[in-house]
Amino acid sequence: MPAATGISEILADGADRFLTLERSMIPNVGFTARIYSTSTAGATPVTGAAVAPANATPMSKELLFDFRAAGIDPQCVEGITRGPTVNGQRTLVVVSDNNFGVVGKTMFHLLAVDSGFPGVGTGSAG
Repeated sequence: MPAATGISEILADGADRFLTLERSMIPNVGFTARIYSTSTAGATPVTGAAVAPANATPMSKELLFDFRAAGIDPQCVEGITRGPTVNGQRTLVVVSDNNFGVVGKTMFHLLAVDSGFPGVGTGSAG
């Protein structure tokens, strides 16, 4: 069971689509991280509400990449951005830090992505 799970970064890809970087720390296992495609399209607006209504429709969330499932130790990932085109292939750059020397390593992960991968479009965020 994760000791801590949270979203460390959200990268906009239009008016209602996002790449969401979620990470966890699991005792005796280490860091885990996943990238999701999320969207507010069809979700119940809750801006300004103290509590979401019980019947609220949540944002959609689709797993795109799981570091651990791919055999990659993500460390303590903190950020994500679109990377350069490498050999004609689009990339994402994910960065981790060392938590001020307490745990983890500072490193960059360069992920090559398929052309149909959400969140790496050429348009600017809305």
